[in-house]
Amino acid sequence: MSKLLALIFLIPIISNTFSTAGAFGTAAVYQRPTSHIHYNIPRKKSFANAAKNYSPFNACRVKQSPLDYVVSEISSSDVVVFSMTNCHHCIQTKHLFARLNVNTKVIELDQLKNGLGPGDDSIAMALHNITGQYTVPNVFVKGKHLGGNDETQAAARSGQLQEMLRS
Repeated sequence: MSKLLALIFLIPIISNTFSTAGAFGTAAVYQRPTSHIHYNIPRKKSFANAAKNYSPFNACRVKQSPLDYVVSEISSSDVVVFSMTNCHHCIQTKHLFARLNVNTKVIELDQLKNGLGPGDDSIAMALHNITGQYTVPNVFVKGKHLGGNDETQAAARSGQLQEMLRS
């Protein structure tokens, strides 16, 4: 009996999850928070070669790490916007680039597939580790972090955005 009780109490520790039965027999599963990995990536730099320089994950892994995914997407197009479909600020940023007739790669974080969809904030955490920014939209122009909607709109008004696109 004591071995069974010990096993019951050790299972949540081993699996890092535990569940409880509610008053009406419904079960809820909780994930214990784990510390996030922080990458030593300089801000506002070009990310063209960052994937090979800053990959802390084992090279034999089949699935691309969130950091590698973000870095490869940043370097894949002149303008990359990490967005959420129903975010008002994201919609404003996307409309700005449409008005300027700029070819923009938009990555909707709430619609990603392959285990990176709703409820998985690994891409958002990788973006935060690169930029220090928690919010969306997260805009990159020619591999350099521009910022969110406010910074992008201000850069467009001042002409800085057009200058970044020309260089």
